[in-house]
Amino acid sequence: MLAGVFGDQRIPYNVPGQQTSSGQAPLAFQGNGNQIYSCGSTGAWVRVGAEAQLQGSGMSGHHYFSGNTATFDVGSWHISATQIGSSASRDLRRDVPSLRLQPTSGPFRLITRSNVSGGVPQVACKAGQQNYQVPYSATYTFYYK
Repeated sequence: MLAGVFGDQRIPYNVPGQQTSSGQAPLAFQGNGNQIYSCGSTGAWVRVGAEAQLQGSGMSGHHYFSGNTATFDVGSWHISATQIGSSASRDLRRDVPSLRLQPTSGPFRLITRSNVSGGVPQVACKAGQQNYQVPYSATYTFYYK
């Protein structure tokens, strides 16, 4: 497996070229939102979801993550995707990992999350604590089929 560099995040896989055979360049969006956690029975944070607003490529949209399914509503597209890879951030105590997502619908073959900042709780959890939200930002890049 080759490691590529995507922004300042190491990605343990080859990042696709900038254009597909159809000549369409990927779409890039800046995402700003929250990673959502609950306090588990062991006293450790458990990620239960995420939500973010997306802006870029002349469009805006909404993204949410529930369980193993990422959903993106961008323009007229409703895209579902599953995680197929991740890469630890440079600062594990502060930043959630970069991701590689495989769309199950829509016109894209791959979605990546990179240049991540934030999203990891900086406080200890208290038993029973639910819906704890931690701000994060990231670049989401959509690669056409």
